[in-house]
Amino acid sequence: MPVPPEVEVLNELLAAEQSAVCHRLLEATVFVSQLSMSEAQFVSRLAAECSQHTAWLADRVLQLGASPSMRRADVRTADLHFMDLHRAWPRLIENHRQLLDGCTLAAGQLASAAQSARLVGRIQARHVKQLEDLQHATAGPSTPARSAR
Repeated sequence: MPVPPEVEVLNELLAAEQSAVCHRLLEATVFVSQLSMSEAQFVSRLAAECSQHTAWLADRVLQLGASPSMRRADVRTADLHFMDLHRAWPRLIENHRQLLDGCTLAAGQLASAAQSARLVGRIQARHVKQLEDLQHATAGPSTPARSAR
């Protein structure tokens, strides 16, 4: 039985969310150098929000009567366990840009599926905020983003 296009798009986005770097980052925090309290809270919040995205997408696929695609963590992220958090920031930013691009593409493909489009829009808005927060968190001390605090 063919998979409806709406489900295919949601499952592609689900696969991207499941393999996102943010999921590994929370696991890796015990191995990275000592985090400040604000960094630890930020990483925990980011990972929790990424987990919510996967749950929302899986729930929507189930509501459509289909099976959500399940994917394991990307093995290329295993080195995060041995990396200083500050060296992982660029990778996390790039991954969030990719997730945002995926949401933009999915939103266009789901234009005729209102409920799924709203869900993707909500995830997309979160990724925009997360990306802004990541860029703010990684700004150097002499940049306007840091000095505006």
